[in-house]
Amino acid sequence: MPVLRHREAALAEPVSRHANRERVEIGEQHSDTQLAETLMTHPVLTAPVVDERRQVRGIVTPAAFFAALVAGVGARR
Repeated sequence: MPVLRHREAALAEPVSRHANRERVEIGEQHSDTQLAETLMTHPVLTAPVVDERRQVRGIVTPAAFFAALVAGVGARR
């Protein structure tokens, strides 16, 4: 199986080669458009939603955000 061979080869590689060090945070006042742009231009799996003191108020994932966006568009029709 090619996938297993690929994983086996990855054991010799440093984690830093695959890790993302980019830090992204979303403000509570971000619009849907700003949030969509941020999630589409940054390769992140999650992004913290922070208040004005930069305290985490929640977490958003691209999958959850875009699913909610699509559901919201469908509800408006």
